[in-house]
Amino acid sequence: MRRVSFKTWFVAALAIPLALSLLLSDGRGQGDEKAKGDQPAAEKKEPKGRLPNHYASVVTEAQREKIYGVQGKYAEQIKKLQEQLEALEAQRDAEIEAVLTPEQRQEVEKLSSAAKSKSKSKKEGDKKPDEEKPGDK
Repeated sequence: MRRVSFKTWFVAALAIPLALSLLLSDGRGQGDEKAKGDQPAAEKKEPKGRLPNHYASVVTEAQREKIYGVQGKYAEQIKKLQEQLEALEAQRDAEIEAVLTPEQRQEVEKLSSAAKSKSKSKKEGDKKPDEEKPGDK
């Protein structure tokens, strides 16, 4: 079983909600898009943020705006902390790598490359719609 690093989980946990909010925000206010289309992006009053799970059907529009404000208030701090975390992880990884001999580093690089190419070929194999997988019938 392949182990997934904390960094991978952390980045995915941040990227997925962001991507979803961007995708979902494209469909908001479709009737108003023609009227707003003439305005610069800075003047559009699209909400910035993402409601926590299960809040959307419970909160009022005023509460929604307050929640987005709270998220905005902490966004810069969170971004700085994420950058610090990435820097610490890079420092940690460099120290860990320094423990290895040059031969071991080469072997790790070879194994890493093999795993990446295997993952890439698996992803490309998943994209083939013509092939039927067992149990599809």
